[in-house]
Amino acid sequence: MTEKHFESSDGWILCSIALSSSLTTLVGAADHLNCTTPTLEELNGALTRLGRAGLVSWQGPTLEVANEVRAFHERIAHEPARVVCEKFIALLASYRVDPRVPPREDIRLVTREELDAAGAAHHTRVREFMKKSR
Repeated sequence: MTEKHFESSDGWILCSIALSSSLTTLVGAADHLNCTTPTLEELNGALTRLGRAGLVSWQGPTLEVANEVRAFHERIAHEPARVVCEKFIALLASYRVDPRVPPREDIRLVTREELDAAGAAHHTRVREFMKKSR
């Protein structure tokens, strides 16, 4: 059996999903945690691997994390964002992904248009916040 480890970007993307209620807030959380937003390839690769491991699923338009991930996040949420992100990366080290497992039906990939729209909405929110804080 061939097992694949998660990519390091999967950890901060999983953490971003745990903090999010929409694709736009996922992009914002990722920007906050990693000072960058995920590329389409990073995001869809992470969704595929995390979905195969049963750690994320779509609930309508919202990505949800598994109960064990939610509980893990609640235990460490009081720590600085960088530490939380590092702990999510470490958490994934204990999981393996079997590439022979077919993709889950409740995991869909994000389109370029969806990610671009979420990124634009996030940047609009940042600009509005910056105007208010002057």
